[in-house]
Amino acid sequence: MIELEEYLLVLKQDGEGCDYTIGCGYTHKKILLPSNNEELKLQKLKEATVEYYGSDSQICDAYLIPMSNVIALPIGDWYWEQEVAAQKTKEERTKKEELRQLEILKKKYENG
Repeated sequence: MIELEEYLLVLKQDGEGCDYTIGCGYTHKKILLPSNNEELKLQKLKEATVEYYGSDSQICDAYLIPMSNVIALPIGDWYWEQEVAAQKTKEERTKKEELRQLEILKKKYENG
């Protein structure tokens, strides 16, 4: 029986032409490869990589990353924390401005 392992295949295009976007010049895909048959693994890697041959940009580097030790980062939580902090800062600024205006009005109408 062939056991499969999940990998991330990362391909980098030749050259440095870029429009400054995240991952410009890179493509990636998850692939399942046999863990106990190196010849078949190599064959599958070649198939997955050469499908990009002849595309607009030639591939100059390829990286195979095992997914067995992947740590999922809590991006949603981090964004939520950032949003909460930004909202708190906004509320503090608003309160400070309202208190400043209140002091101005107090001075204006207490002495009048």
